Amino acid sequence: MLLRALGTLVAFALKLLWFAVVIVAPLFAAWVASSLAAHSGGSVRMAVASALLVFPVVPVGWELVARWLRARRARIDKVAPKPPILTTADRIVLRTLATSVLFLAPLLAKSPQRVFVSLNARGDWMLDGRSGAWVAPVRRALFRAAAGSKWLYKLTDNNPLHQRDSRRATRPIESRAATISVRRPGEPAGQTAAPSTDTHNQNTAPSTAESAPTPGPRPWPWTDGLHPAVRSIPASAERSVRRVAHYLVEQERDPWQLAKAVHDYVADRIAYDAPAYFERRPTSVEAEAVLADRKTVCAGYANLYEAIAKAAGLEVVTIVGRARGFRADGMGEGHAWNAVRLGGQWHLVDTTWDAGYVDTVFHKSYRTLYFLTPPRVFAVRHWPDEARWQLLSPALNAGEYLRMPMMDPEFFAHELELREPDRGEIDARGTVSIRVANPRRRALLANLRRSSSDAGSNCEAAEPTADEVQFRCALPQTGDFDLWLYASAERYGSYDGVGHIRVHSR
Repeated sequence: MLLRALGTLVAFALKLLWFAVVIVAPLFAAWVASSLAAHSGGSVRMAVASALLVFPVVPVGWELVARWLRARRARIDKVAPKPPILTTADRIVLRTLATSVLFLAPLLAKSPQRVFVSLNARGDWMLDGRSGAWVAPVRRALFRAAAGSKWLYKLTDNNPLHQRDSRRATRPIESRAATISVRRPGEPAGQTAAPSTDTHNQNTAPSTAESAPTPGPRPWPWTDGLHPAVRSIPASAERSVRRVAHYLVEQERDPWQLAKAVHDYVADRIAYDAPAYFERRPTSVEAEAVLADRKTVCAGYANLYEAIAKAAGLEVVTIVGRARGFRADGMGEGHAWNAVRLGGQWHLVDTTWDAGYVDTVFHKSYRTLYFLTPPRVFAVRHWPDEARWQLLSPALNAGEYLRMPMMDPEFFAHELELREPDRGEIDARGTVSIRVANPRRRALLANLRRSSSDAGSNCEAAEPTADEVQFRCALPQTGDFDLWLYASAERYGSYDGVGHIRVHSR
């Protein structure tokens, strides 16, 4: 009886394995194919066609061709065709399995991270435009399954910064979004036209990144410019990390202000080594070498901040992970930043991104948006290797990070809240809308572009309500578009890019 029960159990296990192999594998292959098509900007028809190729088009076509070849061979040989060993259904099942393996194997071998990103970013493409109580649980189930493919990301995660002494340049600085200007009526032409409707409005603080908390003696972001000790530091105090730290401590005893002084020194004094990045050649990242050379890449910025801060008596760590530029680009490139412990809590600091920005060269542009940044804001573009350094509870999973709308820190500094859309990559037909809560009555503009060289067209601002601004953008044709959001404290003047949404026009 025991042997019979054991045999039954083994048979059941084999049936489950068979089900997993011949059913789950083709379904997974079809899901991967359609998600890749959707993520690359293909139409829904392309996504459906990609799934149908895996089953039934290729397997059934394969069976029909094989059957025709057998019949043809029998006619040529003038003999009766041999009866097949397997049934037609069995052969189609095996051909489906073979098709799935032949499709998945080279794709997973060559671009596993692309598969991971596509599943987590667009794995729910088939639910676009659908409503009903069943949609939300199905979407959650799909993204839970997509999150299970994290091993694909880790399979080829060759982040050079996993080795702290790496000399490989990595891109830590996003190319800043363009700044546009709006002229007053009657001013000379040549600037971007003013919006046709009043874009000031009001509402609650951002929920996407939570209200900016007060990290210490003042709220984020700190807007008082370079610390006085950094402006007055003599050349004789800049000959070593220890001398810099000693001078800053002499000038500033408050730990919060001291942490800012160290941030300001590194962000202001060190240039990003853009040639080293673009030419993929070694550059100094050790603290003393960075201080001497006055140029480095992200690892050097982080190492120097850690070295000076520790010498000044602060508790600091360097964090390694990935970071995304202004446009969403998968998990991003290798990057390094810091965390400093103040007031009994850890806070995040990125001196590289506060030093300036890179297009083809480095442009110095000191700021403090990445000094003691609220974790929800920081997490939009930073993905640490260790989830605990998100400083979020619960921590984001990779899919949530990939789907997060690409709002810049300036967006949250203006206390804006993105209400629609709720992700960084969307499908649309004919028009696309964006809704933003605007409690501080900032002036807003939305611009739709086909490419970075395209001037694009300003989106129409709907009649504002009591609590939000809504833009409707006409999609002139199918294809991929960039929807950029701009904000300014004044209606006329300079508008800074504060966010970006990728739109697939179907």
